Amino acid sequence: MTRTEKKEEILHKLSSLQLDLEEYLTIWKKTGGGTTGHAIGSVISSIKEKADFFKSNC
Repeated sequence: MTRTEKKEEILHKLSSLQLDLEEYLTIWKKTGGGTTGHAIGSVISSIKEKADFFKSNC
């Protein structure tokens, strides 16, 4: 496997993880996130930033 192929595999996994986490955190926010709503939004934003960083810099 080449470096490019491995990067694509990792990006696919990051994307899948991001979608799953966003779905989970959105459900949590709607069903009892309470005062953790801001933290949940922060986690979603952070995940997107890390995936974008990896995509453009690694």
